[in-house]
Amino acid sequence: SEFLPGKKPVFAGGSGYKALRVLKGEANAYVHVTKIKSWDVCAADAVVHAAGGKFTNLKGERLVYVKDDPMISGGLIAAADAESHAWYVEKLAPVQMTPSDGHKKK
Repeated sequence: SEFLPGKKPVFAGGSGYKALRVLKGEANAYVHVTKIKSWDVCAADAVVHAAGGKFTNLKGERLVYVKDDPMISGGLIAAADAESHAWYVEKLAPVQMTPSDGHKKK
């Protein structure tokens, strides 16, 4: 909510559940701004893309899974369609990931 004025956070369980809520239209997007393990998001990533949505880092880049480094450190945005996804990428552009797993405005 700090970076998305007017949007209300919806708290939910794991990444898969959050992604499914997006695909079902129960949430506009799934946004994660701290580090997360790749095994926590890889299935959700696959399902969102298979359904025609987008699941990327905060810059709008596809996630890259590296066997020897399981951390996804660029944040996450999942949306059911490209237009919604682009809106979130634009609004979250000021968010910069920090080495301490947190976030701050640029």
